[in-house]
Amino acid sequence: MASRPKNFRNRSSSVIPAFFASSAIPSSQPPHYIHSLDEIDLKGYGKTNYIGEDAKAQAEVIANENIDELPIAQDPRFKDLTALDFFTVDPKSKHDIDDALYFETNNDGSITAYVAIACVAPRIEFGSPLDMHRRDHPMAIFLPNSAIHTMPSCLYEPVDGALSLCENKDRLAIVHKFHIPLDCESLDDIDCDIFPAKIRSRAALNYGDFLDLLSPLDATDIGECTLPQSCIDGAVEFAYRLDSLMTGLRFTDTKTSLSFDEGGILSTAQGRRAHLGDQVIELAALLSAQKSTDIVRNHNDTTPEDPLPFAFRVQAIPDKDDLMESLTELESVFPEAVHASLFEMLEDTHQWDLDYADTARMVISDVLMNSPSGMGRDFVSRCLIQATEKARFSPDEASHFSLNTVTGQVTSPLRRYTDTINQWAVLKALEYDVGELEMQNDDFKALCDYVSSEERTASSIQKMSRKRRIIDRIESRGLDCEEPLRIRCITQHGIILQTGLASGLLPSNAVPYTWRINRKTQTVTLGENSQSTFGIGDVLPVPITLGEAKAGDLKLSFKVDSSSLRAPHSGLNAANDRKPC
Repeated sequence: MASRPKNFRNRSSSVIPAFFASSAIPSSQPPHYIHSLDEIDLKGYGKTNYIGEDAKAQAEVIANENIDELPIAQDPRFKDLTALDFFTVDPKSKHDIDDALYFETNNDGSITAYVAIACVAPRIEFGSPLDMHRRDHPMAIFLPNSAIHTMPSCLYEPVDGALSLCENKDRLAIVHKFHIPLDCESLDDIDCDIFPAKIRSRAALNYGDFLDLLSPLDATDIGECTLPQSCIDGAVEFAYRLDSLMTGLRFTDTKTSLSFDEGGILSTAQGRRAHLGDQVIELAALLSAQKSTDIVRNHNDTTPEDPLPFAFRVQAIPDKDDLMESLTELESVFPEAVHASLFEMLEDTHQWDLDYADTARMVISDVLMNSPSGMGRDFVSRCLIQATEKARFSPDEASHFSLNTVTGQVTSPLRRYTDTINQWAVLKALEYDVGELEMQNDDFKALCDYVSSEERTASSIQKMSRKRRIIDRIESRGLDCEEPLRIRCITQHGIILQTGLASGLLPSNAVPYTWRINRKTQTVTLGENSQSTFGIGDVLPVPITLGEAKAGDLKLSFKVDSSSLRAPHSGLNAANDRKPC
């Protein structure tokens, strides 16, 4: 697909003077609430919560604004929707409350869905001290019991943050109103109206609460709030209708939930599969992003002389050889999931053919659909993800392979700076009074590259942080004897065993010599002549205990309670060595 025009602004001054000046930010001023484990997670990346005094002062001014007096609230299209029962859904340790939802079921079978997004772009002037701080710190980092945000707490905090869609507070939002007909067959059938509005969230739900609401067997009371049944029914129907219209790939994703006691010590760690509640949230975000992106693309098509900047979320098509290699690996582990016809489909398609993307997507979707459940599906997803590239932000229009569409992101302007720019572009395309963004094309490209890098860094820190706390809990309390140890995968170093949300290594030199390990098929056979073979997701029926747990080093290992030692030549067979999944 051809790129959109790049020179959307030709100004004389650059507004990104300090993209990579993060090292100049004083590292001696960490936030007071960060605990020792948080410091370990952040130290290597030089991340702190330091915010300059000018940015703080600007945030205080914004926090004290009367939203009814803001320029965007004077637009005749501005609406007061405080009578509607909006609600928010966030993890229990909520931080940035970016979006709120409301659904209506209509007599004709249609659904009206409202997605309200925190109004950020018109309220933080581009080029101002706070805006420049956010460009240097474009991604929030959510640790298990703290966070590093992109702005001062008076704007984001979940109880009374001026930009956050807090419960029982009047807030300014950008509302996407969708009309979804009963016979909706494509996204083109969904009408969308985007406008500024004042809303009030009636309930701040966590994902568990939301799932309870969507279940007909449970009560609809969450605390003191009761959402209308029409809203609940509309949310369920919204998920069912949109699910068939969104054709993206569905890799598995285990949601991690950590709970801490009053002393800040991890008390519980739970994992769960994505459920209907997650589906409603994700589909609402995808639909909002798609419709917003279409508005900016249409504007840039009709106004090529002055196109608007927009950060597209792009993902390259997987390399054919990488995908074939992943299929070959999976075929030896789960042959029922990889049909021979899939190899033929890929072999008959050239990497540069126009239909290669559709073929690759069809192949991956087929394998995911036929993969086993549980940890087997996790293994399949990891192998297939290895064949795909990480998504990134780009000023140039391109498709997102896994989502199978051209889109940006708009629903997290408090958490992600590029969403703020995209929100500005959408409002600008709709001719709202949102000020000016003076940014040269090269600067915007640098911004997209930088945010992509910071997103990967934030993701790494967050995953590492969760794992560190789980290992810390095991280090202090030991293994939960009721939690079985299951085979997650087999690498050149030994057997990776999963306990709850944590995985650790049973080293190859600690495996009894009578065991036979096959990395190619990801199986373990107990006993030289035994037919007892175990694979991914199976529990090894032998006494396995904790070997070592060191949270500081992110080390978790196990050992077999046996006097037998592994024979020198019974290690992992070199012929079975392959790229670990």
